[in-house]
Amino acid sequence: MIGSKVYFGLIAMALTSIVGCDGRKEKAGDGVRKEAAGKLGMDFRTNRMVNLPGDVYRQAGTSPVFWQPWTKASLDEARSSGKLILAMLISPKCPDYDWVLRDIDDAPDLVKIFNNDYQPILIDVSATREMAVLAVELCSETKINISFPLMVWFSPDGDPLAWFPAYGDASKSFSEKFYRSHNMIDKMWTEDPQYITENSRLSHALRRERMEKEVASQKCSEAPAEDSLKALRQLTSLYDAGSRSFDGIGRNFPSGVLNLLATVVSTDSIPSDIREKSESVLGMLVEDLLVSPMFDPLDGGIFSSKRGTGWELPFFNRNSATQAQAVCALLNVYEASGDKRVLAKASAALLFMEKEYETHDGLFCLGAARNIHSENWLWRMSEISELLDPEEQRLWVSASGMKEMGNIPADVDPERKYFRQNTIGLRKTIGELAAESGWDDTSVTNEMEIVRDKLLKARQLRTGKIIDATDANCEASLNIVQVYAAFYRATGDDQYRQKAVELLRRVQERFFIGPELQLFAGGHKKSLVAGRAYLYALAMQAVLDVAGITLDEELLLLADDLATTTGEIFSTGDYLRECPPAADILKLPISDKLLILNESTKELLSIAESRMQALGRPMLESFASLASSLPTESTAFPNLYIGIIRGAIIREHSPVIVYGEEISDEMRNAISRTSLTAVRRDMALALLEDQMEADEVLLINPQKNVKRIKNAADISSRALRN
Repeated sequence: MIGSKVYFGLIAMALTSIVGCDGRKEKAGDGVRKEAAGKLGMDFRTNRMVNLPGDVYRQAGTSPVFWQPWTKASLDEARSSGKLILAMLISPKCPDYDWVLRDIDDAPDLVKIFNNDYQPILIDVSATREMAVLAVELCSETKINISFPLMVWFSPDGDPLAWFPAYGDASKSFSEKFYRSHNMIDKMWTEDPQYITENSRLSHALRRERMEKEVASQKCSEAPAEDSLKALRQLTSLYDAGSRSFDGIGRNFPSGVLNLLATVVSTDSIPSDIREKSESVLGMLVEDLLVSPMFDPLDGGIFSSKRGTGWELPFFNRNSATQAQAVCALLNVYEASGDKRVLAKASAALLFMEKEYETHDGLFCLGAARNIHSENWLWRMSEISELLDPEEQRLWVSASGMKEMGNIPADVDPERKYFRQNTIGLRKTIGELAAESGWDDTSVTNEMEIVRDKLLKARQLRTGKIIDATDANCEASLNIVQVYAAFYRATGDDQYRQKAVELLRRVQERFFIGPELQLFAGGHKKSLVAGRAYLYALAMQAVLDVAGITLDEELLLLADDLATTTGEIFSTGDYLRECPPAADILKLPISDKLLILNESTKELLSIAESRMQALGRPMLESFASLASSLPTESTAFPNLYIGIIRGAIIREHSPVIVYGEEISDEMRNAISRTSLTAVRRDMALALLEDQMEADEVLLINPQKNVKRIKNAADISSRALRN
């Protein structure tokens, strides 16, 4: 019998120190479980991932494990069979998932345990985003770093009782960690399942109560205009110019920081000292990024995250969503700075995304890369010597900074695991290389293309095909809509405007089901595909982006509809729920308000609300207050609220362009290229104290000061700032 002092959070902590074993013997209770499972029919004894959408489920569909989807029916089956649920929480944005699935599939003993002793459930946390938020909550309870894939044991009623990251400890294999956990949990469940069920229920009830209190206790700023500036000062102080490190911004490509600093630099009403410091930090951060291997110089893609404090060694994973966010951030930086090197990086990444992620029907997939050993991305000087002639090698080594002993710093690779190996980034410009070599720019450019082609073909032989465009994904497609809109603003090339309009139309046709959104098309269970709050917030942003470059009032009506639907589905009056009620299985007060999977729902809604308000189309007051509130702790921990701070900056400090119905085509095109909110005269009456002419364009700052714009050339972030 298990002692009465067992606390289920401590069970998960204990699993990190129990000695593992190599296998298990069948217990007397196993026969009872199998007999009960047999009564449930064939569905339970087969893999039910087949024909489910998305990269995660598609790969798992061929597994010998009887994976079940995250549905109420799967929980009911576990309850009927008297089995614990063993859930694998996977993010396709973290490609370790394909390794752990292969590790299980290749171990017959593991497959047998999964199938006979548990109800195995596979959960794609990019689709069921509330489970990612729950994973963070669970890991914080046991003081372990959140990492996907995450294994979570649930009672048959869906109450968590133990969890651990599948690859959180590099010193132990997945099977070692699994067996030590399984043996303990299986013993406890065999001895007293009723006790385990009841205590996991009570523990989960305490978790629910604590989460509700945390939601209720969060304090919001009563002076967001002032506090957003305090947060900016604190954020820029986190950058150390000496070490070129930015404390607290995490390991992901810093899209949020780039967006925020670019917005600040472009906003004239922000105090000059903050703008100047932001411009300085932005410039140094961009300089470090542009020459780093975060940008793949061979295929143009952008890696999603890094190792260590600098940018010298990426995690070699990519997906369309995080790349699209990076490209939009780069284009915002380009608009603020005019740095053509930034535009070139963004353009290369767009070509990569169109090549790798576009599906046959003109939409885009998430397209997580297969997990490939880091050594296959790195280079030794001997390999370069074999592939390039001496002149090419001299040019490439100078451009990339490769070294015989390797170029990965010791603080990034303290164990010297990658000794003599090199990451590659373009550390010098074409002009600098031309000056060194005595060639002209054209000759250097042509030679570099030849070198790239040789190295890319060699790397592809090592890695094989990295990405397969599979199921069209609403999130990925909306992100590319934003990319096209941003490229139109940056370049004025009308092909990008047309692409943005056409892709948004395709998204509406495929993923809008009446007023509601789905992540994947098709008649699948809502718990698997129904749009979460994040998807609605992203859709609002994308629609507003296209409305901004087309000045199409019909799209503003669509943004209105999305805002209303979002408020109706996701607002409880006390907090913003992440999961729609029709898809909610756990019934927890889960709100995605911090950075977990890159952008948070809260920050997207905050920015969308600020844009809607500027357009004279405010959201429902009860919902707007939840979406736009700036937490008071953002002034102390701005790195946790970067997007929300940006929303406050737009709301409290950004000017608005108001235009008449009879403006010239030249002025209309200029307005469509600005990132500032532009609102038609008849919708801006609340902003205007005096009447304006139908052919006028006004710039109105937050203090209601009016500036008349005379020339189309004056409508740009840089021009308006001067």
